[in-house]
Amino acid sequence: MNSRTIIFSTLTLLLVMTSLVYFFLNNTESKMDAPVVVHTPPLAAEVEVEPVNEAEKYFKLDDLVSGSEISSPLQLSGEARGKWFFEASFPIELRDESGVLLAQAIATADGEWMTDDFVAWNSQIKWATTSAEKGVLKFIRDNPSGLPEHDLSSEIEVYLK
Repeated sequence: MNSRTIIFSTLTLLLVMTSLVYFFLNNTESKMDAPVVVHTPPLAAEVEVEPVNEAEKYFKLDDLVSGSEISSPLQLSGEARGKWFFEASFPIELRDESGVLLAQAIATADGEWMTDDFVAWNSQIKWATTSAEKGVLKFIRDNPSGLPEHDLSSEIEVYLK
């Protein structure tokens, strides 16, 4: 071998070894010397937590609250985000306290439904006289895909007249 090859090989080997030592020292030092950050969540008393179910982010009902007394026919209205609708509508069900379906209706959007904003909607639901005293109105996000991860609904307990 000539002297140029020996010098080049030696310099290359030194450069590789220096790089490895530098890399090793920087990684171990940064792990040892890195500041430890501990996040302590605030105590419950310090934060006001308002319970929100997922449906409340997408759906609002006008003039009807849990425990309301209702009679047939019932006019319904509210607002829902565009994602709640499919083809400008979504289904509504009325079930008695044992889960028996008493009535179904379709709510329709009053405006452009292909938006992320809230859109006004209205509907009317009618049911036959029943001996049931309590029921549940269920407002169902229309899910044409049928995929369970897209299922979402909002329910309200009511008293039937």
